[in-house]
Amino acid sequence: MTKGYERNGMGQRVIADNWSLQAVSALLTTGLDPEDNPGIGPLTDPAQAAQPLPQAVIDIEALFDLLTDVLLRDQILVDDRFHDAWFGQGEPLSELARRSIVRPHGFLDYPERLEAPRNGFLAKLLLNETMSKEQSDNEAAWDRDRTTPHTFTSQLVWGGAGMLARAFVYATPYTPHPLRRRLFQRAGVALPSPPTALGEFKQEIAKHRDQLYPASPKDDGVLGVHVVLPALPALVLREASSLEDMFVVASQMRDRLSEVRAWLSQFQEAISAGEFKAISVERKRLATLGKDVGRALGKAPADAPTLNIGWGWFKLNFKPDLTGWMPKFDRVQTQVSALTFAPSGHRELVKLLGFLGHQHSSVATRTIEHFAKRASVF
Repeated sequence: MTKGYERNGMGQRVIADNWSLQAVSALLTTGLDPEDNPGIGPLTDPAQAAQPLPQAVIDIEALFDLLTDVLLRDQILVDDRFHDAWFGQGEPLSELARRSIVRPHGFLDYPERLEAPRNGFLAKLLLNETMSKEQSDNEAAWDRDRTTPHTFTSQLVWGGAGMLARAFVYATPYTPHPLRRRLFQRAGVALPSPPTALGEFKQEIAKHRDQLYPASPKDDGVLGVHVVLPALPALVLREASSLEDMFVVASQMRDRLSEVRAWLSQFQEAISAGEFKAISVERKRLATLGKDVGRALGKAPADAPTLNIGWGWFKLNFKPDLTGWMPKFDRVQTQVSALTFAPSGHRELVKLLGFLGHQHSSVATRTIEHFAKRASVF
């Protein structure tokens, strides 16, 4: 362990979304769903033209979220009612349970604790009369015979409010299903909790990766497809040899990032405690990334020291800022730099689609176009 970054408490734990785990498990066992998903628009904004997207996009986003949490979270909490269905022996995600990365948690042991916050979040998520009517229908049917006639609304809205309530009551960050994330953003709903170190870290990495991989015209003057995947999924896919191999690779890569997780825990403790001096120190260290990216792009002074760093496949000569990480240039900065300079992800996305048997299909084309349009999110 790098001196100064000791493990403490629960650190960076997170609640996994049940719907996301279902999506990832289905992707790994039954393959890519070639159909379109209408998205949240027809429900939240029925007057606007629908903008469907491939179901594959939603499921791959959920996969990328889970891979990122596996590598950067100390612990992933999952609903104990479904733990064995997704992480039991022989299941595609069983490696995560074997290594105790995921832990079952009894979120519904005290359901009365969740009721008030769930209802509060639910009120904010019901954006129009149609949504309110369908929610009322679902509640009445559930009380009557445990059914929900509006299944999608139930999953998206009622389930989303329930997950937010878990995160609020248990004071733990939560990684939402991609469609629920879109709903929360559309409704302007956020958990009443302080910002997270991991959130700042991901944003900084993503910003600099966009600098490293700018869109550029091809030889014929036509703008090429510009894909910049989140860094960690790109790294995992770079090393994975099959679909089944992904979470084995992720678990092994996780071991290499222990110092980064410990540093994030330290950063988070400073944020949670409101220790402004400590927060300023950690943010200055994070800002060092911008200087390193500039140096790698040829914007460094001629007399700056040059360092060769390697991390598995990754080899790079660049001129690092040796003052940003105290007391010395250590493995944490080396690991963070390796994440920043991870491959753009275009080849890795094509590789994943090949694992799923869709390297050259129309769904693959639309999926690549989707990831080319959206900004890099670490």
